[in-house]
Amino acid sequence: MDVLQLEARPREVRKNEARRLRRQGWVPAVIYGHGEPTRHVAVRPLALRPLIYGRKAYLVRLLLPDSPPLMCISKEIQFHPVTDEPIHVDFQVLHTGEKVSLDVPIRLLGSARGVLEGGKLVQAMHVLRIRVLPSQIPDYIDVDVSELRIGQALHVRELPLPDYIEPEVDLDAVVVSVQGKTVEEAEGESEGSASA
Repeated sequence: MDVLQLEARPREVRKNEARRLRRQGWVPAVIYGHGEPTRHVAVRPLALRPLIYGRKAYLVRLLLPDSPPLMCISKEIQFHPVTDEPIHVDFQVLHTGEKVSLDVPIRLLGSARGVLEGGKLVQAMHVLRIRVLPSQIPDYIDVDVSELRIGQALHVRELPLPDYIEPEVDLDAVVVSVQGKTVEEAEGESEGSASA
């Protein structure tokens, strides 16, 4: 698993401090963990891009002044409802032998048979919430869709996950499916071919 290195600076906890930091080009963040003191810090928004737009999971190595680096995961990133800019981040410190819960991206592999037959591939789940040891966090969850036909779906319980990965979602939740054409789509196509 790749490690993303982030520089963080301590911040004060007082009224309007978070707003002031954002105006200065910083994102307020908090660091916590089992047996860890809660720390209030700030990070640069550009440094968060791999965590926001990346297609895989990252460990985060937080560099703080006057402190050893901390290995973390990003637990939550909050976004502004209008600008969609990050406005707050939660980091959880990792401890060897202590399982953590996190979202790992789902990567679809192969070409579904149902798509070749005229169906449409619909990915209902883009990340999977799992519980796992820090040393066993996968970059992504691979899902082979090659054998999916129209009307078929893959559920969480059907994913070939190793024993050390515990899904923390409904096992009957649909991950990906192949849907047939709707009546409207079929009618639109017939109208198009008739007018041609």
